[in-house]
Amino acid sequence: MIQSAHILTGAAIATLTPNPWVAIPAALASHYILDLVPHKEYAIEHLHVLAAEGKYGWAMLFDLGKGVLDVFLAVMAVILLTSGATWPLILAFVAVIPDLFHPVDIAFARRHGLPYPQFHENPYEQIRKNILTRFLSWQRGFHFKMHILEREFVPRWMGLVTQISTISAGASVLFLFGGIG
Repeated sequence: MIQSAHILTGAAIATLTPNPWVAIPAALASHYILDLVPHKEYAIEHLHVLAAEGKYGWAMLFDLGKGVLDVFLAVMAVILLTSGATWPLILAFVAVIPDLFHPVDIAFARRHGLPYPQFHENPYEQIRKNILTRFLSWQRGFHFKMHILEREFVPRWMGLVTQISTISAGASVLFLFGGIG
């Protein structure tokens, strides 16, 4: 799922569940559950190609900019629909944590002289394991398994419908229960 879907879902969980012992694990689990849904994501393959070739120019900035705009608009929607409440913003962040590991994976691979890892590759399997690399390896493998249907197997219309539905559901919950007014 794109980040706005995860952000709005995490924030929606915050408005429905004030108990942090329930809400934090639920927001984190929501990321993996949403990734089970057939969807289309950002076209990050182009970013992978550019990075692998060492081409860090305008094309990469444009592709990264789409993701930044997605996150910005989702965070602004959360702020607007919850009157700037902190708890929904915290859970919006918790809901995107699994995707925040992707840059960590790339940096780790580069630091250890490994090739730029594609999403299906696990750079941690190529080195000696310690407690941190075991966790990172498990998280990367688990996250990949949640994407049961690869992007190329999901029709564009279905990917668009699932994204719009998820974003609309999260925004609706925030609108109804977010505390506006």
